[in-house]
Amino acid sequence: GANKTLPEIARELKVDAIVEGSIQQAGNRMILTTQLVSATDRHLWAKTFGASGGDRGYGVVVDGDDNVLVVGSFSGTVSFGATSVTASASDLFVVKLAAADGAPIWAKSFGGDANDQASAVAVDSSDNVLVTGFFIGPATFGATTLTGAGMADIFLIAYFNLVLCGCRSN
Repeated sequence: GANKTLPEIARELKVDAIVEGSIQQAGNRMILTTQLVSATDRHLWAKTFGASGGDRGYGVVVDGDDNVLVVGSFSGTVSFGATSVTASASDLFVVKLAAADGAPIWAKSFGGDANDQASAVAVDSSDNVLVTGFFIGPATFGATTLTGAGMADIFLIAYFNLVLCGCRSN
């Protein structure tokens, strides 16, 4: 593979901006950094979020308004702007960041007493948010508690105009 600049990648993908991120360990903390870079290689913004335990970002997508959604897992307590969430073990998170400055618009966490992870996120043409991953044992997704059928089970979270629906397949 050839090394390409961000403007070259953006032209090939026919996009105006690229979301870039990294995860770093600092002592016993994992730090998730997300940044938005324009196709002209102009840095638009960067945000860092980290909990007191291990944190991982697994999926990122841009919606129709250029807001950035990031999903992953975390342990301990993490603050996304004014919203703090605490994991009972290793729970999953979904955070929506404003296109203009990366400020958190909203953040949600879900899970149970075992390890849970959001692995991917997508946005449809109506800006509905879809998140998938796995959970172990009973896990709470909004007002819905799912019980697993085995060691690890698949979930699908669907936000339709920010109303949460929890779905599971056995």
